[in-house]
Amino acid sequence: MKPLQVEVPENLADELDSLVRREEDCAPTVTAIKVPAGLDWPTLDRRLRARGKVVGGNYADLAGKVFRIGHMGTQATDDLLARGTAALRGALAG
Repeated sequence: MKPLQVEVPENLADELDSLVRREEDCAPTVTAIKVPAGLDWPTLDRRLRARGKVVGGNYADLAGKVFRIGHMGTQATDDLLARGTAALRGALAG
């Protein structure tokens, strides 16, 4: 299976900040994204779940500050990427 090449739409990328800055440090299976300013993790998590999407929170020093999106195996399809992006966009908007 060919690895998924993810390009986040510009208007969504402007709202998100990846925890990892250098491409060589990125994981091929999960992306860690900072919870946007003005939004707390429980609210974002609740909004995503209401849209049928579950992403991972985090632990220890990053708890409540970062969430993780998996993108491997059966989760790495263009259709799921589009649906996940739409759910995330909606959750960020409220």
